[in-house]
Amino acid sequence: AAAAKAAPAGGRTYTSRYRGVHQTFPTRRWEAQFRRGGRPTSLGCFDDEAQAARAYDRMMLWCELHGAGGGKGGVTNFDPAEYAGDLPSLRASTQDALVASLRAQGRKQAADRAKAAKAAAKGKRGGGGDSSDE
Repeated sequence: AAAAKAAPAGGRTYTSRYRGVHQTFPTRRWEAQFRRGGRPTSLGCFDDEAQAARAYDRMMLWCELHGAGGGKGGVTNFDPAEYAGDLPSLRASTQDALVASLRAQGRKQAADRAKAAKAAAKGKRGGGGDSSDE
């Protein structure tokens, strides 16, 4: 028998309207996950819920293309036709390479956001000697 899922502290839920996506705590970013060998496997954390859903979709399409559907049957959140341009690279990729690529996209978003926040904070303090706006 499956154990009941414990409710998050404070009654908050971190669910998404998209399959394979949930909101993480405490970062509040959206994580895409799929099951590999019966175990949850992260596809990365994204700033936007739909971006996480698209990461999940790409993995489901990869599974469909490579006969590794795992019972989900390639069910995607968005119309599979939207991914027509991705199909050649999905066919050529290994699952591990796709996982690494999707995770890297999420890390890049986080790094870009941190960089922008640092620049904004620096601007509020009056900046520093490296401005080139003359």
